[in-house]
Amino acid sequence: MSRLLRLLVAVVVLMSPARAWAHAHLKRSDPAAGAHVSDSLKAIRLWFSERPEITMTLVTLTDATGRQITLGSPQSNSGEPLEV
Repeated sequence: MSRLLRLLVAVVVLMSPARAWAHAHLKRSDPAAGAHVSDSLKAIRLWFSERPEITMTLVTLTDATGRQITLGSPQSNSGEPLEV
């Protein structure tokens, strides 16, 4: 490969925008992830590593047999921006 071509490839790679990996990660929850609860829950609280985009937040709850339980839409907590 010619020196000029290598230089051109290096410039293109360095000037290309980096792919964004900005995703909020679950830090903790109440009840804890994987917990087994015997009483019905009134709320599930989740805390993330950064403010989650509520329209893109998906929460699932399953029973002991693995069947998915229907939940309401996630709601943000205005007093705690990292909590849903």
